[in-house]
Amino acid sequence: MRPRAGADAPHDDIPGQQRGAGSNAHLGGLGLVAGIRLRLNGASAWLAVGEAFNRGGRFLLLLLLAREVGAETYGAWVIAIATATILAAAGDAGLGTIVTRDIASDKALTRKYLANVWALVPILAVVGFGLLLAAVLVAPGGTPRLLLLVVGVSGVLESGAYLLLSPLRAHGRFLPEGLVRAFQGTALLLAGGAVVLVSQGQAEALAPVFPAVATVAVLIGAIAVWRSFGAVRPQIDVNLLRQLAGSALPVFASTVVFFVYFRIDVYLLGFLKGEEAIGLYGAAYNLAFGAAFLPLMLGRTALPRFAASESVAALRSTYFRNVAITALLAAGLSALLVAAAPFIVNLYGSDFAGARVPFLILIVAQALFFFTHLNYMIIIARHRAGTALALTGFALCVNLAANFLLIPMFAASGAAFAMIISEGTLLAAQALIIRDFLRPSTVGIQAPAPNDEEADLPKQRAA
Repeated sequence: MRPRAGADAPHDDIPGQQRGAGSNAHLGGLGLVAGIRLRLNGASAWLAVGEAFNRGGRFLLLLLLAREVGAETYGAWVIAIATATILAAAGDAGLGTIVTRDIASDKALTRKYLANVWALVPILAVVGFGLLLAAVLVAPGGTPRLLLLVVGVSGVLESGAYLLLSPLRAHGRFLPEGLVRAFQGTALLLAGGAVVLVSQGQAEALAPVFPAVATVAVLIGAIAVWRSFGAVRPQIDVNLLRQLAGSALPVFASTVVFFVYFRIDVYLLGFLKGEEAIGLYGAAYNLAFGAAFLPLMLGRTALPRFAASESVAALRSTYFRNVAITALLAAGLSALLVAAAPFIVNLYGSDFAGARVPFLILIVAQALFFFTHLNYMIIIARHRAGTALALTGFALCVNLAANFLLIPMFAASGAAFAMIISEGTLLAAQALIIRDFLRPSTVGIQAPAPNDEEADLPKQRAA
């Protein structure tokens, strides 16, 4: 259910990676502290820092926009950005996660996969651009079409950049992606913020900033891959791509459903309550989920460790340590967000006074998101992408029902309550699946689940 493309993969040089399951299994309280330090201060710290700059820059840019244009106009912009985000997933098509996972399992696949990735990136970009153009042509009146187009183009290019970087993540080299993400957030804030302030939030003036920043990000990613692996001639291996497509399709579908799941409340608010309600909810959502890079970063670093676990004991140890880290970060962030609640009007302006209550409710939802995202990663690591998709679809149905029930009565606060209900339901459903992975009687962590042939694909490709 998560924006899953581009999950990170293990590397022999990651601190603590070589210590093995046996030593990890009997670590006590000091071991937990050491594990937290290793995960947050090791190679993945570059990714965390880069994503902090990326998310922070984007959040501040949206904050400036909201202050300039007011709640109602901002609501229309939120709709356009949400639609562009959903369509931009075509730039990756779920392949980033699969490429990272497979190379992490067998490093010998690196150059073969990389050659096909080089060929796929422009093809997927063309598909994404076509979808965006179609969306712009059929968009209803009042939609800021130019904003929809440029944000979508930017998202497609960004997805391509992270797909290019997936072999590097599979080798545990997080610095290049951290630099790309830091550049994006900083450039968007500096260039976009200046344009917003000068133009007073005119979409036409802001339009060139998004694709320009994304294009530079693609170039940085391509240079990083070239410097790491040398020149690789693009090629299309039809058999490999057919196998990759079969593995990536459930991940891609889950990603799209995830974006719909997290944005469907915006569309329903617009339909049932109008654009001002969208603006209030959008402001609350951006503030509550502004630090969503934390669970995303934890998931990216947890996936390879889950995939590399060769015994149930190792998987249990890795999972529960990540749960402990997740709980600490979720609790700390929630406390900070509660403390920030009285300052919403100071941040956004008097038009957004009604965002305070939805914001407080969404703090609970973002805390649940920490755990549902981590659980998603262990399900993917166990080659159960179809199960992940089914769970995402189930959560979407719960979310739709809750939104239709609560939005007419409570407007933006109802949408926030619906998010808590659906995330809590998803967490419970995930727990039923994950408990089977962690039972001591489970045989062969690397073996595919019943009726799931996906786990055999890396061996077939290597052959």
